[in-house]
Amino acid sequence: MDPIQNFYTEHPYPFSGDHNLYFEKNIYPKVKELNPKKILDAGCGTGGTSACIARCYPSAEILAIDYSKTALEIAKKRHQEIKNLSFDEINLKEPLPFQQEYDFINCHGVLHYFDDPVFVLKQFRRILKNDGFVHLWLFNPYARRGIDDVIELERILAGSSNSVSRRIQAFKAIRKYYTGIIKDEEADRYWEDLDINDESENNRFKYTRLANRYFLPSQPYYYSVETASKMFNEAGFKLEKVIDFAQRKLPNELLSSFETPPTEEITWHVFEVLEQPFGLSYLLKVM
Repeated sequence: MDPIQNFYTEHPYPFSGDHNLYFEKNIYPKVKELNPKKILDAGCGTGGTSACIARCYPSAEILAIDYSKTALEIAKKRHQEIKNLSFDEINLKEPLPFQQEYDFINCHGVLHYFDDPVFVLKQFRRILKNDGFVHLWLFNPYARRGIDDVIELERILAGSSNSVSRRIQAFKAIRKYYTGIIKDEEADRYWEDLDINDESENNRFKYTRLANRYFLPSQPYYYSVETASKMFNEAGFKLEKVIDFAQRKLPNELLSSFETPPTEEITWHVFEVLEQPFGLSYLLKVM
């Protein structure tokens, strides 16, 4: 079992909730006209987003897959009443056991953990119908610097130990004495009354949110719009749009600074540098 798989087996994510209805609020309004009949949710974790997709597309057949047994056990129990949603244990690092049958693939917060994401994307291309679409959410580099600095200090203080408890102790020391380095409002909200010995659902939710951000066993990869687009092209996909910036225009003051009118991709790049998101949602179509 690789370190990331082991981490999410021990810390199924999200412990509760559905990413604050991220798919329903931010993705579905931009893709509802696609009307897919067969959907794959690749890397579903505990199934919160899978359930949102099932609600958004009640006539579609949704299969949600993951390689964490514990996450899937939670997902199956939590969402057993949803009739158009099923779960299966499948590893995205291996060839997917499907034919060209899916209309839409959702993969939220997964590919940035893979050393060879192009292999996974090529699998998506193989099983996706020619008129199908893929939604991906990937870590973006522009807001991650502060998190990386904290993780580096954690690892120095915790030494060779990769135990979460040691890294939490290091995180507490960093947060107490060097508050300026952690510019993370969510971490501040969750850390105030966190007790790692408290098994309540609310406490474990906060703990898994912090662990998923600060205590991963290996560093994920980050993708700017430019590097993500190149990766998509290599796998046979075209970047249709960055959903976060869809239909947005740069202010005239910025536009007038360009020697020639910017392309759509350059416009997206300007937005990501200005707004520094933790991650971005991409809509892909077959080339």
